[in-house]
Amino acid sequence: MLSLSPPDDQPAAPASQVVVLGRFAPASVVGTSWLEVRLFGRASQERRLELVASQAVAGQPQASPSSPGARPAHERVQRLQFEPGRERLALMPGAFKVFSDHLELGLRHVLGGLDHLLFLLVVVAAGGGARYLLAALTCFTLGHALSLGAVVLGGWTFPVAWVEPAIAATIVLLAVFDTRDRLHSGAGRLVLIFACALIHGLGLAEALLGLRLDDQHLWPSLAGFNLGVEAGQALVALPALGLLAFLRLRCGDEVDWRVRQGLRAGAVACGLFWLGAGAV
Repeated sequence: MLSLSPPDDQPAAPASQVVVLGRFAPASVVGTSWLEVRLFGRASQERRLELVASQAVAGQPQASPSSPGARPAHERVQRLQFEPGRERLALMPGAFKVFSDHLELGLRHVLGGLDHLLFLLVVVAAGGGARYLLAALTCFTLGHALSLGAVVLGGWTFPVAWVEPAIAATIVLLAVFDTRDRLHSGAGRLVLIFACALIHGLGLAEALLGLRLDDQHLWPSLAGFNLGVEAGQALVALPALGLLAFLRLRCGDEVDWRVRQGLRAGAVACGLFWLGAGAV
């Protein structure tokens, strides 16, 4: 169906858009099939297009839906979300394809998430030795993986509006904790990192659920996304650790301390800014 759409605030004005609605039933799907969409508008809400694909599960009886708009019980439903940069998506992909796609999505998400990466830099900036640093990164990984899995697999719900401000608050909290020159290698800091990571996992869950997961492949989706996040964290944490080690060897402990304190101060400033922006 094609329909001309006038501007919302000027119903009598000439049409500014073409609304396209369609329903298609492919005769058969052999191998990997792809859908490609490039119908994007200019406004932000027009830069995302969602399509729904359904497929009968082989070997299962197809009972009629009991209510209008309902779907048969034995049916696989895939929700495809197209946007610039994701114009071509696989139709009814297998488990490995789902895993690899979500690995890439997790990598892209974490590298574009400045708040998540800034918290990670605060975690590694404290030092404390290789063993302690490994423990801190493990707490961070386990924390956000636990809350992410609880939301995606366990169906936990949370107030979405509070997630971004809460993540900003975790940055401020950890940076202030470290700035006060407490014992950075203590167990209390590990507990704090783990608690903050639970909140970061809610932000990851919000992003993952926004991708409209395939109910038939929740585990590959979650595993791929998690590994992509971890890969993105490694791409940031390892160079940061190398740079800090280089500064200490070449410039001495005083410069190293000043750089770490400057990073924490910058993290507090950014966290407060994001916290204030999220509260508006």
